Amino acid sequence: MAGTLSTMEQTLEIYRKAPTYIDNIVLAAGVAKTVSAPTGATHCLFSSNGNYFVNWQGTTATVPAADITDGTGVEINPVGRALGGVDSADTPKTFSIISNAATIVAVAWLRI
Repeated sequence: MAGTLSTMEQTLEIYRKAPTYIDNIVLAAGVAKTVSAPTGATHCLFSSNGNYFVNWQGTTATVPAADITDGTGVEINPVGRALGGVDSADTPKTFSIISNAATIVAVAWLRI
């Protein structure tokens, strides 16, 4: 296989040690919450017991009820994101999250 592992090696940096700062976001069906990264966080990892939708664009997340084809849709079940800074200046450190059913979302915050 041709190529280099540099990208993979950078990605694996996230998984070197267990996070020491984890938020549990308890979502009621259809009720959005705003989540803010703690000071110093550069990355976050998500896990949940159900589907959730994240709006990174500074507006309140909604559960899609129809097609959204203008680029303003929400992301469903993101796994991880870099926050702000050099690598991802377009990803804010505050986001809106919602679910269509009662769901718990764990957000592990990391500084890498």
